[in-house]
Amino acid sequence: MKILLFINNLNIGGAQTQIVNLAIGLKKKVEEVCMVTYFDENQYLDKLDKANIEVVNLKKSGKIDIMLSARLAKLCRSKAIDCVIAYQQKPSFYALVSKVLFGNRASIIVSERTYESGVPKFDKLITRNLYSFASAIVANSYHQAEILREKNKSWRNNVNVIYNGLDEEFFDKDQMNSGNTILSVGRVDPIKNLEKIIEALSILKKEKIPFRYKWVGESFSKKFKDHYDYRLKIDELIKSNDLENEWEWHPKTPEIKKHYRDAEILIHFSKGEGFPNVIMEGMASGLCVFASDVGDHHRILNDQFNGYLCPPEDSTLLANKLKVFLALEKKEQDQIKSNAVNSARTLFSKEKLIEEYYNLTNQTVKK
Repeated sequence: MKILLFINNLNIGGAQTQIVNLAIGLKKKVEEVCMVTYFDENQYLDKLDKANIEVVNLKKSGKIDIMLSARLAKLCRSKAIDCVIAYQQKPSFYALVSKVLFGNRASIIVSERTYESGVPKFDKLITRNLYSFASAIVANSYHQAEILREKNKSWRNNVNVIYNGLDEEFFDKDQMNSGNTILSVGRVDPIKNLEKIIEALSILKKEKIPFRYKWVGESFSKKFKDHYDYRLKIDELIKSNDLENEWEWHPKTPEIKKHYRDAEILIHFSKGEGFPNVIMEGMASGLCVFASDVGDHHRILNDQFNGYLCPPEDSTLLANKLKVFLALEKKEQDQIKSNAVNSARTLFSKEKLIEEYYNLTNQTVKK
């Protein structure tokens, strides 16, 4: 079997990490694997080269480049591709158009890797209307899968759930950290709910509970005006809540594991979520995770067993649960963290991700 994996770029990101790991895993099971992008960014070239996986860039031009689908269809014919696995909405759109307009005979597996409110209007109106031409639709959360099944009865039975998989290297923490270092990871965006995190941390400070807080991710670029303006707003809130000494900004980095190993607590308090890579990585790294109760978080975390859940609007409850955890004896804290690591191993096996996609590609090719 010959498989083509399709994504917009190979920059540092959650979806990119997943598709690269999937490609390397599938390469061990099938005749040929090819990785295709349409933007130039490629932070994973060395890793793919070592796995002997060809990377092809189809060079998108303009906002919507229908001829990109033609180039994809031509590539699939030239390589006799049996199945295309498209990650994210826009690659899914182009893959489906390659079938509908340009005669791509490969089976198409599309994916939704976000929460419903995060799906662009174009994809709700256009891409989803092409889903009937997909051989399978993959959501990486049960929450989003249920929404998709309600959208259209004609492709309800084609919706599958495959959780993201985790590199074993995240599990190599020798011992649980002690101390009050709190970590968050991600882009600085209103959906990440930083205002409520600040409110909770302000409560801790007023009660003289010591802590150090680190935000790691894209933080201060004028490239995206909305994100830039939001960062300015957050800086003002940090200052007005007297958190300047506790709060640290760190840039996006491929060495994120170092930050996990330096922390004891992870806060991931998004207002909406597809699949939480950050939660998965934090649990595997032995952190106690405090998450908003959205999406599939309730399927992953159980209060005081392997982490803590709070409604995303309730900063007071977040602060109270942080205080409860910080007041525990170290032995009790370590048990919660150990439970988190064990849960991550069970739920987020990279081998499970690869096997489920391998089985799904076989099913679609045989149809």
